[in-house]
Amino acid sequence: MPRNGPRAPRPALSSRVEMTELVIPEDTNIYGNVFGGRVMELIDKLRVDLAGVCRLHVDDRPEHTPGWKYNEWEMRGVPLRMEVGPRDVAKQQVVLVRRHDRGKEFVPLGELATRIPVLLDELQAVLFERARAFREANTRHAATYDEFKEIFDGPRGFVVAGWDGEAETEARIKEETKATIRVIPLEGGDDVDGGAGREALCDVRRHRRGDVATAARQGSSLRPGPEPVHPAP
Repeated sequence: MPRNGPRAPRPALSSRVEMTELVIPEDTNIYGNVFGGRVMELIDKLRVDLAGVCRLHVDDRPEHTPGWKYNEWEMRGVPLRMEVGPRDVAKQQVVLVRRHDRGKEFVPLGELATRIPVLLDELQAVLFERARAFREANTRHAATYDEFKEIFDGPRGFVVAGWDGEAETEARIKEETKATIRVIPLEGGDDVDGGAGREALCDVRRHRRGDVATAARQGSSLRPGPEPVHPAP
């Protein structure tokens, strides 16, 4: 049944890590299809022509209808889907459907080898920027250990704070807040308030100032929220 209103975009798997970049659900089923011969012939040709262009999978299971296959591959998160029907065969074109925004476009057969890589690169860029924005929206800064604990009692997410580099300090932080250190910046994290934020986790043992680390707690509620909490100058 048709849905009322536009459907919300769904997450798509990154094209550079997903094993399948493009899927073609065949237009056939166990009851046969009067157009099947021409459609299958084109799909078989595309399977060969596009083998060196992207990681392609043709879903030729006869027990499922095209609509069922569309839904399954959409749920799997494959970034691109190709739809081929009798009208497309007549017009020498296919329909490419983007997973992340449900956008569709008609592409002539002669342009597929160049258009598909462009779409995958665009998808990669969109997913990267979306992930970066998500990370920034869920990253907060703590200048003191009390502020660090307040963040984990509230919005949580990723918290950037100073750490003295001692395992004992990390163990106590985990015991008191359930948070663990996830990332230690290679550059030393000097962007944390000119070094003032280095005191935060060092306060646990009143020890020397150390480097900067990012902590998080398993099961944290990561979601777009208020502006990140930065330490006062």
